[in-house]
Amino acid sequence: MELQKTAGLLAFLLVSAVLLSFVNAETPQTTEGIPMEIDTLSSDCMSTREEGVQRTEKIENGTRIEGVFQTPNPCHTINVSTVQQNEDTYTIDLVAEPQEGICVQCVGSITYEIILEDDEPDKVIILHDGEKVDVVEFNPGESRSIIGMLIDWLGFLF
Repeated sequence: MELQKTAGLLAFLLVSAVLLSFVNAETPQTTEGIPMEIDTLSSDCMSTREEGVQRTEKIENGTRIEGVFQTPNPCHTINVSTVQQNEDTYTIDLVAEPQEGICVQCVGSITYEIILEDDEPDKVIILHDGEKVDVVEFNPGESRSIIGMLIDWLGFLF
C-alpha cells in the first residue's frame, strides 16, 4: 500500500514538472499587421476562475489583457487563430493547441496575456475557438480592471 502511494506521488510530481516546463518554455507570439504579443502565463486544473478576460490595464508600451481559456486538460498552449481590425475595434480569436506527452486528466485552465503594443483600441472582442467570450471597452486614456470597475461602481453608491 505504501509503495502505491509513493508511486502515485512520484507520477504526480513528474506530470507537474512536465507541465511547468511546457509553460516556462513558451515564447511570446507576435501577429502580423497589428502589433501585439500573446503569451501563455500558466496552465493548471480549472478552479473557480471563469473563462474569459480577468483583467485589463494600460501599460507603458500599450494595453495588457489577461484572460483564462478553458481546455479539456491543462496541457495546452494558447495561440492566435485570427485577428481582425475594424476601425477602433479588434477581434482576436484564440485557439488552444494541445501539447504532446502525458497529462493529468482534469478540466484545464490556461491563463494567457495579450499585449497590444503602442495601440489604444476602443474595443477588443475576445473569441475562444470562434465563440465570443468577452468584450473589453476602453475609454481613451483610461485604465480599466475588474477590480477598478467594481471600486468605481461602489463609489457611486456612497
